[in-house]
Amino acid sequence: MTSLARSYERAQPGTSPEARHGAPTSVEASTLGGTLRFFADELRDLAERTCALADESKAVELTELIHGIGSESSRIAIIGQVKAGKSSLVNALVRRPGLLPTDVNPWTSVVTSLHFGKRSKEGPAAVFTFFDDEDWDHLASGGRLHELTSRLGVPLNQDLLTRQVLTMRAMAEARLGPMFHHLLGKQHRFATMSSEILARYICVGDLDNTEETLSKPAAGRFSDVTKSAELSFEETPFAYPTTIVDTPGTNDPFLVRNEITRTQLEKADVYIVVLTAQQALSTADLDLLRLLHGLHKQRLVVFINRIDLLADVSGDADRVANHTRARLAEEFPHVVIPVIVGSAHWGETGLDLDRMAALGHMPPSLLAFAEHRGIPARSESSSPEDLGATFMACSGVLDLEVAVESMLLKGPAMLALQRTWTSLAAILTGMINAEQSEIRTLGRLTLNPKQRSELSGPNRRALQTRIDQFEALPTKMAAIAEALRQDLDIVRDIALQSLRIALSALVSTFAEEQGNALRAQLQRNENSRVWRCETHQLRSQMESLFLDSYRESMDQCTKTERSGRSSLESEIRKVLPDYRLENDDRPKHMIDPLPSISALGQAVALDLGDQWGQWWRRWRSDDQRVRHLEKLVLAEFAPVASTLVESAEAELDSHLAITTHRFARICKDLEVLLERQRTHVEEAVRSVSEDAEALSTANQEMLREEALKCAKIRLQTYEAIMTDLRKLEAVVVQSIAGYVLERPS
Repeated sequence: MTSLARSYERAQPGTSPEARHGAPTSVEASTLGGTLRFFADELRDLAERTCALADESKAVELTELIHGIGSESSRIAIIGQVKAGKSSLVNALVRRPGLLPTDVNPWTSVVTSLHFGKRSKEGPAAVFTFFDDEDWDHLASGGRLHELTSRLGVPLNQDLLTRQVLTMRAMAEARLGPMFHHLLGKQHRFATMSSEILARYICVGDLDNTEETLSKPAAGRFSDVTKSAELSFEETPFAYPTTIVDTPGTNDPFLVRNEITRTQLEKADVYIVVLTAQQALSTADLDLLRLLHGLHKQRLVVFINRIDLLADVSGDADRVANHTRARLAEEFPHVVIPVIVGSAHWGETGLDLDRMAALGHMPPSLLAFAEHRGIPARSESSSPEDLGATFMACSGVLDLEVAVESMLLKGPAMLALQRTWTSLAAILTGMINAEQSEIRTLGRLTLNPKQRSELSGPNRRALQTRIDQFEALPTKMAAIAEALRQDLDIVRDIALQSLRIALSALVSTFAEEQGNALRAQLQRNENSRVWRCETHQLRSQMESLFLDSYRESMDQCTKTERSGRSSLESEIRKVLPDYRLENDDRPKHMIDPLPSISALGQAVALDLGDQWGQWWRRWRSDDQRVRHLEKLVLAEFAPVASTLVESAEAELDSHLAITTHRFARICKDLEVLLERQRTHVEEAVRSVSEDAEALSTANQEMLREEALKCAKIRLQTYEAIMTDLRKLEAVVVQSIAGYVLERPS
């Protein structure tokens, strides 16, 4: 490995807070990204060692590989209700108390991405992008809510619209004056940032339109027209490039940034769902549950915040956690979602050492919780660092990081590194195969006088036959590659068509079932009760069918690729009997990228509340209600099904492109190898020809022996790098499995 000898530890899943925290002595740094950083550093070192030994064409490919290592940041998205304390949690996670405004206004209105470990010195610290004219017209007309009510066939509540959306527009124009229209579609960039700057762009600000509030250049001045905020930091608390995405509350009454939020969430490695201890995942929290259906559940972790506000923090925190686990198990029965309780306020407070130094007394709720969890509580006379460590230990932030770290090892950032590992292994295997073949050929062509005399007549014709075979093989390889491409396209088309039919049938069945259920209610003379079509069941069924179908199609693609590789290897071995293609089967820990299921989280007209009652009253007869309900289910979920098929298509196309590129690279490497082999055989033929005396046969033999020696040295070097690459793989496999590891030296 590298000469750097560094060990690292990662707590095993299920480790208790008592065992983790022990007796804290200082405010702990973030542990996030440690394994990713280790993997990336080792991969880069091995790739650079390989690049230094490679020929020109391979060096170009390896250089691109090296530049791509660590280029994809791990992404951690924070989602939850308005006023759940998401911004305080972000501040604690990034070890920057007071970074995102939490007291200027109690919630964030803008999707805010905080990038750590990527900023160049020349790049801006903050970039705020404003809505363009089309975005703003959509928002000002009622946004997503107006779109859904139109599809439902009922008018949007104009009083509500006036109170909210039109007021928002009026306030924005009043705050910004003549610059309002000039800002749309533009950006504001800052070389440095401050809490005051952030408050102007990402906080809701004052909701009244008084002359006093409009005269203040304070919180929320630009937030109504700000679409997104990108914040970049040179210094990072994380070991690996990381992006934290702070999203607006999910209970935005107008779903103003619903689509923007879903887009931001699609590629996240981990989703932290922030709930409040006072009302954690209540039955009324349907919007959040709907959004979660559009996320990969194995990347979810729930943080129940604000336990510091509970009356009995010790007992109530456990009760809230158990209630939340039960609710999640009911909603998502096939996955166990980690649930952690804590207080982002405690975490952020503990990071403020000045505040710790001035602390007059420890909060009773914190002392009670520390005793309940077995965390040593410090006295007010302790050092600020020790007091801060106690606050952090009780905050749940450190436990949250343990859960998040385990998920990072199975997310997109790790997948990118694993793909790099696979590519490097394939390149190295090709180089090893080439040297092994070179050694075998040179060994056969280093002839003594008796063997040379035998290379006449039929034996010379046999050598010439081999030369002809070398020349013919590239054409055969190209034919096999084209056949593989066509077979993969057939697999893709059949898979997508089958998925499209299956999803459509599932939606149709659900529509029929809902119609029958409604008819049964009406036959029981329950006309007074407004029928509600609960869509969670359908979303779950669509997700299961979609993912099962996708995995099946990926398995079929893998089988097809293996068949093509087998055909290619069979042809190669007719010319090079000892040649073996590299084993390109991914180890079982190598994860495939799952396509986005965010379409399942989008709001549909069936999810509306008050407006649904208006729809119910539109239809007078029972048959009308049943018929229109079935039509509405089909109309609302047909686009969802289509989006899912498009998502699968995009991921399959990406996979097939990688597969065909990999196959083309194998063929290209083989062509280079065959050309070298042909050159050696032609030299052997010339060395025994009648006019070979002029070529100094003895000198050629000496050159061959030298070449053979060098080839053996190169082979040993390549094999040593491959051994280290395999060791690295084993270390990462163990890390993903949750073991405590030491980095090899």
